[in-house]
Amino acid sequence: MAEEKKNNNKDNNKDNNTKNNNNTNNSTNNNHNKRNTLIMIVSIAAIAFGLYLMETYASSFGEYAEVAVDGVIKQEIPLTEDITINIDGYDGGVNRLVIKDGKCSITEADCPDKLCVKQGKIRKTGESIICLPHRVVVTIRGKKDADGDGVDAITR
Repeated sequence: MAEEKKNNNKDNNKDNNTKNNNNTNNSTNNNHNKRNTLIMIVSIAAIAFGLYLMETYASSFGEYAEVAVDGVIKQEIPLTEDITINIDGYDGGVNRLVIKDGKCSITEADCPDKLCVKQGKIRKTGESIICLPHRVVVTIRGKKDADGDGVDAITR
């Protein structure tokens, strides 16, 4: 009987050791998973922040606003001027263009959807405000090159 208790105690000790080893392995795996997750989250955040900085600071600010109605350029207005003008659009429509502090926006329009007003302010080269019912497109442009056609080296 005493010998059976010793064997049972040995078996119990083995079981306990196995459980402790399993718990240690599980704990180690949990720590690795948490660390890997943290590394992944920090990496994604760093990449997103880098893209934000590139978008914010690498984009050049435009020099002038180009106003086109029905595909025909009507005006080129420097962004250095603070000015408010009414643009006579297609089929009698009117859009109010405001340039202030180097930013350009359409503040009023008599089109039905007013999406052009909702687009907000623009100032970076290549950005546009478009009013489809009036066929008005306001595009921010940069400096013109020596040829005067405004085409950059990348598109040639």
